[in-house]
Amino acid sequence: MEEFKNKYKQAKRNIIYNEIRKTKGHFFYVEFVKQDKTLRKLFGRIGVKNYPTKTGKKIKTSHPLEIGVFRVYDTGKKQYRSVNLDTVKKISINKKVLKWTK
Repeated sequence: MEEFKNKYKQAKRNIIYNEIRKTKGHFFYVEFVKQDKTLRKLFGRIGVKNYPTKTGKKIKTSHPLEIGVFRVYDTGKKQYRSVNLDTVKKISINKKVLKWTK
């Protein structure tokens, strides 16, 4: 059973990661459960380079498929956010909507 859960988790990560990468910097909508168990609704994009960190240094991160976290730019808050790929409930890209119940 544990092996099935791991394969499901990895497949879900792959699907979400690939769909977000296909946007090539265009906007998308995502709903996911934050670490404090609240739902976050985010309208964002990837590839934003105009807003570096306050120190001006790049943030080094591991590959999103390894750690299950993808960094995106939240256009509403004008800040970077980390999206947990394992807790994504809904993602909408170019009128294509993907939903997960678990």
